[in-house]
Amino acid sequence: MDYSRYKWIQAAILLIFAVQVICFLPSRNIDTLSDTITHLEITREGISKAVANFLIDRRLVNGTFWEFYDVLDAYFGSDTDRNEKFNERIKDLTARLHSVQRNKGVMAMYTVNGERIEDAFNLLIRLSAQIRILTSVEPFSTDKQQSTLNLLAEALFVIQSFYSNTNWVESNGATLCPAFGGNSIQIPTVARYNDPTCSDCDTSSRECRNNIITSFLTSGYKPGQDVSLPSSRSLTGLKCAHGWNKERELAVGGISKETSDVTSSPHAHLHFQAAEASILATETYLYKNGEGILSDLTVDNFKQLMDLNSLQAVSRASLTFVIDVSGSMGNDIRKVTEECISLVTGVQGTNNEPANYVLATFTDPEVLTTGTVATSGDEMINQLRDLSVTGGGDCPEYAMSGILKGIFLSRRGSTLYVFTDADAKDGNIFMNVINAANSKDITVNFLLTGTCGRRHRRTARVRREVGDAFRKVAEGTGGQVFMTYTSVLTNTLSKVIADEMPSSGIVVQTFHMSFNDSDRKVVIIDSTMDLFKLEISGSASVNDVDVEDPTGTILRYKAGVASRHYSGGKVIISVQNPLPGNWTILRKKNQLLAVNVTGSSVFDFSVQITELDDAGSSYFVYGSPISGNNYTIALQLYNLDVNSSVTSMILVNLAGNEIERIKTVLRQTGVDMYVIADVIMPPESFRVQLTGVLPEGDSFQRTNLQVISPVNVKLILLPNLDDFPLNEPQNITYQLNNHGSTNQTFEVDINTESVRQPTVTYDMNPGEVIEDYFQITGYTHYEITTYTVSVRQLGSSIILQSLSDTVLFVSPVCEISYNEGACPELVDPPATCRSITWFSRAVLSPDVTSLELSTNHSSVEIVTDNSTDDGTNLKYINVSGDCCTPSVYLSNIGSNGHVIGQCHFNFGSFPTITNVSIILTTTTATSDMTSTDISIELKIGLIAVSVGAVLIILTYLLWCAKTEESKSNDPQNKKTLQQEQDVLLLKFIPLKTETK
Repeated sequence: MDYSRYKWIQAAILLIFAVQVICFLPSRNIDTLSDTITHLEITREGISKAVANFLIDRRLVNGTFWEFYDVLDAYFGSDTDRNEKFNERIKDLTARLHSVQRNKGVMAMYTVNGERIEDAFNLLIRLSAQIRILTSVEPFSTDKQQSTLNLLAEALFVIQSFYSNTNWVESNGATLCPAFGGNSIQIPTVARYNDPTCSDCDTSSRECRNNIITSFLTSGYKPGQDVSLPSSRSLTGLKCAHGWNKERELAVGGISKETSDVTSSPHAHLHFQAAEASILATETYLYKNGEGILSDLTVDNFKQLMDLNSLQAVSRASLTFVIDVSGSMGNDIRKVTEECISLVTGVQGTNNEPANYVLATFTDPEVLTTGTVATSGDEMINQLRDLSVTGGGDCPEYAMSGILKGIFLSRRGSTLYVFTDADAKDGNIFMNVINAANSKDITVNFLLTGTCGRRHRRTARVRREVGDAFRKVAEGTGGQVFMTYTSVLTNTLSKVIADEMPSSGIVVQTFHMSFNDSDRKVVIIDSTMDLFKLEISGSASVNDVDVEDPTGTILRYKAGVASRHYSGGKVIISVQNPLPGNWTILRKKNQLLAVNVTGSSVFDFSVQITELDDAGSSYFVYGSPISGNNYTIALQLYNLDVNSSVTSMILVNLAGNEIERIKTVLRQTGVDMYVIADVIMPPESFRVQLTGVLPEGDSFQRTNLQVISPVNVKLILLPNLDDFPLNEPQNITYQLNNHGSTNQTFEVDINTESVRQPTVTYDMNPGEVIEDYFQITGYTHYEITTYTVSVRQLGSSIILQSLSDTVLFVSPVCEISYNEGACPELVDPPATCRSITWFSRAVLSPDVTSLELSTNHSSVEIVTDNSTDDGTNLKYINVSGDCCTPSVYLSNIGSNGHVIGQCHFNFGSFPTITNVSIILTTTTATSDMTSTDISIELKIGLIAVSVGAVLIILTYLLWCAKTEESKSNDPQNKKTLQQEQDVLLLKFIPLKTETK
């Protein structure tokens, strides 16, 4: 039996089981095929390669490298924490790309579907122009960085979708299209609206190769997007579909390459080439061979945007403390020394340990200034513990004298941490300090617990007068001034150190030992750790706790091997190069203890939560997850040997107790390794813990400190599809969804940079969705406004959900002031598209120096209008054309040679000529029923109906086979059979149209 005659039925069967996607999958879930490459992996590799190019070109690394990851390894070195931060920045950018895919995927110009190739190209031009403007103006503030990342996400989504959804790869392989990722201002020739582009695929074998019949650039149509399916009346053949389809206006099958699964992507055999081309285009668009959208950024601005703050060089310098020991520091000195000791115990014996340690002290008089150098962490700890206050009597102290002593004793490239509660008596020599520090490339940071006249007063970090000399020294050496107070010195110092010190810190476990727990607690230490550190809070002395190594021997403390210290109710035990295996904490008194087990290791992991949309694609979750809903937890593994195995993923509560042990899947894509697990979100806050076995056979354990707090209310910020104009209030819309089982009252706090909006209260029933908005206004060109929307329960200070975003206010460079004409959908003969004309007038800003049509439109004319002169230096142009080119983009070029804006002259669609020989019309039932949540019962019903439909269709096909066999053996039935075949062809195959 020839099953090809039933291709539409076969296509319908494929469609039932196909996952409906519109471009590369955003990220992988537990069911994603291992050889499918997602937007996350494409973006990560493309960015990493671009960054490697930048590091080499700007000579931030030395040597010869074969692969991009070798460049990154050389740059970050032992500073694995900064390497992870760089990866988190890539995840952040990918999350923004996911938001574009989820919110704007219905727009064909973003996904480059429906032959909207020219629209996509001009969208990319506009986005690139805005990125160049934001990255060319100093200072490159945080707001500008956030807006740049938003624009980059949109641009990269368009670029990557081009290679997934058009026929570029079919014609050119895994190569770069200069218009989508390069610097070309012209696109290749695109198939015309009435050109046939595809033939039917062979659905019986699920083969969809060689179905493209045009030599021009084209893309497939997908129902549900904002572009109409082509009418058979205007075609002499068929247009391509995006994926497997049942629309009779399109060829059976499609050309999409977003996955390696042929049931989802008809051109799955080209998926890898499409991904490779997307990676190349991502790299080239960002930075390659000295060119790219980010090529004009300074080194510092590029590093800020990509979070490339490697501090590997600091490990070859000194760690220097300059401490005020005057009498007024009596209450602070103990806390300062505790925090300095904690810092030293976290790096001693590791690859990130500084070359030496410097301790300088100052007071009043100046002759009491001291300075010493320690070559080991233990020696430095002893010096810190021996500190005592002396001198003083009046407020200002000889701080500059102490800083100069620290600079003199420190190695080149060091960082100084100055602790004081007073102003500088010798502030007049601040320039001597700046010059001395800069001569050795030394940075000076200040942590102030007070100043003269405001000692120990609560304040935030300041940029105002705090002692003018401190501010000038910090600014002159690239440092910072932090105002703090003693009780929160730990948090302040931790933040400063995190920004300034290289590290490879990991968390093994964090847990409580309650009164009813066993006095023995086992922790797993593995061979990748060169430091093992215990911080035990709640004990009265170092003698309250013992530690047993894997051989059962009680740990002994000696320099260079292990140390322990007691301070402020906390025992700190540090073990260098620990023996792998099970170590045991022995509690000697029945005390309530809080234990943090940390260390130094190159191996760690990060956590990302994703959720499925209706099409089965996994998107990063913004905000807190919803208790009781289904999610996927994806762990990215850093520097784990590929021959290792993962035993389990464990959810633990904040006391360290196990909530749930989850089945996992280990995936490797290129150099990236992931552990993926599906989970029903628990009702309580938790952390994620990972256990496994290294190739050497020793077990490992890691805990991620990120606290995941499920809630019962969902917050969504609805997308803004266009730039915001100036001087007009603009709506920012948000949605609340009460996922709880009871009535709830929520309060919404809205903060913008300039105005705090009034708190809004909502009483919500279970399952209720409320949509509301607030307004913001911009008054200057390229003004950026950041806003935050937070949700609390009535009367509570605990934030359940909080989302932030930035908006960009833009004054148009080109503004259309007058339009005349329209291009109708149908044209009766003898009229043609050339006989219907349109006219438009536009106003250009004085910044426009030249104009450029984005594509070649021979019928379009542009004439400068010199008749209008209003004294504003604005430029006026008249643009005219016909309905063979109803949509025209005009790029405006600035004095720097780059596009600074665009005008889009849009007068409708390509007209359809109605004099065709055969016109087939079909009617489609429509429904205005919509639903955001389908009940489980309805989903089960839909599955049952689908399976039933498949069984009916298969039964029908078998009946057809038997009937055909019997008919074919009867000569009298041959004519009837041929007539039936003709009827089938008439019903299911769109006929070619002919014009007279």
